Amino acid sequence: MNSDFMIENGILKRYVGNEDIVVIPDEVTVIGDGAFCREQESPEKIILHEGITKIEEYAFSYCERMIDMEIPDSVRSIGAHAFMYCKSLRKIKLSKMLQTFEIDLFLQCINLKELRIPDSVTAIKNSAFGFCYVLENITLPVNLVEIGDRAFEACYALENITLPEKTVTIGESAFEACESLKSVVIPNGLKRIERGTFYDCTGLESVTIPDSVEIIEEMAFANCPKLNRSIVPASVKYIGRLNFELTEEWI
Repeated sequence: MNSDFMIENGILKRYVGNEDIVVIPDEVTVIGDGAFCREQESPEKIILHEGITKIEEYAFSYCERMIDMEIPDSVRSIGAHAFMYCKSLRKIKLSKMLQTFEIDLFLQCINLKELRIPDSVTAIKNSAFGFCYVLENITLPVNLVEIGDRAFEACYALENITLPEKTVTIGESAFEACESLKSVVIPNGLKRIERGTFYDCTGLESVTIPDSVEIIEEMAFANCPKLNRSIVPASVKYIGRLNFELTEEWI
């Protein structure tokens, strides 16, 4: 057995080697909690095999040299914070069997530019893509129901995003400080636009709000100075304080 890998009952507990390219042994079925999270330099590439079913919390967090990864379709679950602070990560191919993007999953992956999320995913949890500064293109799954608080906060380069029709929950500050975002169509079925959802989206020019929306919480559209083609439907019964503050036009 390779002494670089600490394996117990199919779970990779810890990688202690120093190779630039790491191939996960065939006997591994689970990448354990914090398996590659350590003070030493991380590998540049980690190769996963078909047969791995789970990636646990913090598994690859702080792998600051890792550039890309392919996650096999046998993986059904990825834990919270699993790729947090992977600062060199540019590209990742995801398993088609995932259901949820957990909290802080790609938090501060500051070089991640694009991602396609498989249609099996129904929820993107809090801060999943927070502070992914250069994220330009992301394809959301058609079956997405929930977007968590601050899910895309400070994704400065994100210009366009298509919100799926099945999405009924968008959390507080979900798109706060997405300064390149130009237009948004709120899905029909959403009843509440939460506090600060589009706060500080300084490039936002157009928002379409459906008749299903009844509540716009405070600061949802504050500091959106280019917003000039949005319509608040008659269905809206409450608009919170400080809304549309520092917004030049509201039609």
